[in-house]
Amino acid sequence: MTNISHIKTAKKLLLASLLPAMMLTGCGGGDSSSGTGTLSLSLTDAPIDDAKEVTVAFTGVAIRQDLDDESSWIEFDFAQEQSINLLDLQGSQRVSLLTGEDLPAGTYSEIRLDINEANSYIVLNDGQDTTDQLDVPSGSTSGLKVKGTLVVPESGDAAFTIDFDVRKSIVAQGNGDYKLKPVLRIEQDNTIGHISGTVAPELLTSGASWTCSDEDPDTYNSAYVYAGTDVTPVDISGSVDDPVTTALVAYNPDTQAYEFEVGYLSEGPYTVAFTCNADQDLVESAETIEFNSQVNAAVVAGQTTTVTLEAPVEPAPEPAPEPAPAP
Repeated sequence: MTNISHIKTAKKLLLASLLPAMMLTGCGGGDSSSGTGTLSLSLTDAPIDDAKEVTVAFTGVAIRQDLDDESSWIEFDFAQEQSINLLDLQGSQRVSLLTGEDLPAGTYSEIRLDINEANSYIVLNDGQDTTDQLDVPSGSTSGLKVKGTLVVPESGDAAFTIDFDVRKSIVAQGNGDYKLKPVLRIEQDNTIGHISGTVAPELLTSGASWTCSDEDPDTYNSAYVYAGTDVTPVDISGSVDDPVTTALVAYNPDTQAYEFEVGYLSEGPYTVAFTCNADQDLVESAETIEFNSQVNAAVVAGQTTTVTLEAPVEPAPEPAPEPAPAP
């Protein structure tokens, strides 16, 4: 069983150790005179079942206003390359990439994460800790880019969080290698909330109306979050119907409950669905996975919305036929 309280403590220690090392040098970042504001940028992650570590080596961050002008990037190079295991940043956990960096005030349209592909790798959760280098197309040259509207107010502060969705981003190749095709979304910190939830234990093993990948209640369990109310849940296929994000479900011995946490969602209505077949949801592969429970959730900025995924009412067994009367 997974002790969530111990995991969260370890994550906090990890983040505390990373932050002092993230000293930055700005390139073209403007000065602190009038007409400037500050930008803070953090990184979080949606997890994956089949890996115990997904480490990406970040070398810097850049931001620009004009999508058509490659020379307009304002760059912030890390003084030291930062190797971050994305799987340590689940739920509401995150790590800071930029803190209070001066920028000309205005509206920006794109952020670029610069990485070193040679030092980025995945450790499989296969019992042997098999390690493979991550193939990141153009990662070391053009970086990983995410578009959005980022307003830096004059003489004010702007803070955003990038969600690096590992479940959607890791693609297994036919030759056994792994490619990183990053799926990133960005949210403004003062407009987001979180969802925390519990899952009925009955959902973690097969029932009369659904089948799990295995009968181990601690494996392949995930909550999928969709934008909107009463959404029919679907697997990840790269379409507009995909979940916004996902979260692993794990047992908490302190509460004796199966729990999950989803962080950094923009304010609004969502549908949360549960599956015990998350291992079957392969990016760029045709499959259909079962969802055996769902619930609506309203996310409010600055708050955590709590939900419970209940087991559906199983159909009553058919009554045994009455014996035929004796002749």
